Amino acid sequence: MIASDKLLKLWQRCDAVPGGKRLFSTVFSAQAPYFFTINPLLTKIEPGTAVAEMADRPWKRNHIKSVHAIAMCNLAEYVVGAVAVASIPDDIRWIPSGMQVQYTKVAHGKLTATATVATEFRSGKYVEPVKIDVTDASGETVFRAVVDMHMSPKKKAA
Repeated sequence: MIASDKLLKLWQRCDAVPGGKRLFSTVFSAQAPYFFTINPLLTKIEPGTAVAEMADRPWKRNHIKSVHAIAMCNLAEYVVGAVAVASIPDDIRWIPSGMQVQYTKVAHGKLTATATVATEFRSGKYVEPVKIDVTDASGETVFRAVVDMHMSPKKKAA
């Protein structure tokens, strides 16, 4: 995984050119290729916050023609990964250890996910909650999640 300072510099360079956000989002998706199934677009990334969008497409829908719950979970994981890489110091190892989700409204159309995490980190092992809100085009929340991020110090190289 890319170091947070390098990720943010790459983001700033990509954000400054036409099509740069799409290029950055595609490269970031390659970190976990399953993200390609939802084709997310990062629109903001900085320490403590990341925002990504997902277009509504027929292959992302369920039997009632709304955005599938798992597509929203994938969007939540994508934006959590972005905020974690941008926020968590390089000497801390992190891995998602659980996700609690709440579907608050039937989802249609383009969705926007916002993840927030604390920017002050403790030493030792602990769990840090990362909150995600997903809204539709009208700004209504359609999905909420909390990803429990297991944090621990990285082992020192021998």
